[in-house]
Amino acid sequence: MDAMQRARTPGPQHAYLARQTGRWAVTIKVWVEPGGEPAVSDGVAERSMILGGRVMEERLSGELHGIPYESIGMIGFDNVIGQWWTTTTDNMGTGVFFMPGELDPETGSGRFEGLGSVAALGSQIPMRNEVRVEGETQMIELILPGPGSGGVKVMELSYRRT
Repeated sequence: MDAMQRARTPGPQHAYLARQTGRWAVTIKVWVEPGGEPAVSDGVAERSMILGGRVMEERLSGELHGIPYESIGMIGFDNVIGQWWTTTTDNMGTGVFFMPGELDPETGSGRFEGLGSVAALGSQIPMRNEVRVEGETQMIELILPGPGSGGVKVMELSYRRT
């Protein structure tokens, strides 16, 4: 019973997420080809804590290439295994991205890696999110495998609290 209580009790990681809740203006950049100019649009993200303060949910709406864009993401910390995780699903597909990773609340930086479905390839491929939090601004970069060790940035979300 003690282990179950520890597993279900929100801790400092969950308190960190709670500080990220609220309304955010988002600049969305998408690159169709490496080194090319990104398509840029604006969006809005609403973040709230759900499940009794255990998970932060984000509902983002905006536009990608002139098409309305919606995504629902969650981020949490698993007390049992001591690991951060994130999920995202959107109206550009029917799959879900699941990425376990690391997030350091002290520095505001994190890295999440997993698999995601890519329609153009008709399969799942490895991808990662690089996260940087600096006060009232945040950045999330979606990076796919590519030439060199760094990969290819295909999406960038820049957040500013409103």
